[in-house]
Parts: sequence; structure tokens; C-alpha cells
Amino acid sequence: MKLHQFSIRSLLLVFTVLAVAFAWIHAERTKSHRQQAAMAALSERNVLFIRPWEPATRQGLLRMILGDNSGDFIFDATFLGGKDDDLRFLAALPKVSDVDLLDGEYSSGGVAYLRSVSSLRCVTLRTRMSMEVFEELRQLPQLESIRLDHSMLMGASFEDPKVKRVATFEEY
Repeated sequence: MKLHQFSIRSLLLVFTVLAVAFAWIHAERTKSHRQQAAMAALSERNVLFIRPWEPATRQGLLRMILGDNSGDFIFDATFLGGKDDDLRFLAALPKVSDVDLLDGEYSSGGVAYLRSVSSLRCVTLRTRMSMEVFEELRQLPQLESIRLDHSMLMGASFEDPKVKRVATFEEY
């Protein structure tokens, strides 16, 4: 009986391919667990998620191996009252582009969390906020617009020159 012989080069190639595959699986599972934990934590904090359609998430064996990827399909998050600490979970949701802040208490710490959400394009404010925090929000480089919807900026009126420098001001 003759045994098959493999060269060291072939063995190294097989192990390299397997290592890359397992590293990718590990990265996908880690991302999935982080997204699910963030979605659960935000749901407990009265945050609503809006998806534009029913996402085509992973099914069956692929879902069992790689995890649930439904967090990849969340584009809008509405905070129904909240605090700075609630915003930290947004970093785990890679495609959140719109955030609505309703009746919460937000400070510079919350704006710092929003800085880590690279996909963020629009923030709608329906809450009280100091001018200093509003100015920090305006300085976020990824933001394209800030909507002021029944907001009260403490220390300023809507005629304040700082408010007029907002990228987009829309009245509903």
C-alpha cells in the first residue's frame, strides 16, 4: 500500500487557506455578536430601529456558523428619551446613517460617541440641548445635516447666528 506524499509547500498552502477562512469566520461571528448585543441593549433603552425593507439576513447553516447579520440592515435609530451612554452602542451598527434624538439628556460625552459612527449622515434633534453641545455636534465631519424639529437650544434662539450656520435647517 502506497501512502500519498505531500510537499511541505502544499501543506503550508492548505494551512494558510484554512487559517484565513477561520479568521474570517471569527471576525464575522464577533461582529455579529457585537451587533446583537448592541441591538438588545438599545431595545431595552427604548430605541426604535427602522429598516427600509425586510433584510435578507443569513439563513440556516450559514447563520449558525457566522451569526445573525440583521444589524447590517439598520439605517435609522430613534432614541425615545435617553442619555449619553445610550449612544455608545451605535458604533456596533455599521450602516446607521440617521439618528433621531427625542426628549433625552445629551452632553459632550454623547457627541463623542457619535464621532465613532462613520456612516452617520443626519441627526434630527427633538430635545433640549446646550449651544456648546450643539456646536460640537455641528463639528462632526461625517454629518451632512442636522434637523431641528421642535428643539430648544438652551442659551440661544432660532435667530442666533450660530443656529443659522447649520448645514441644513428644515421646518416641518
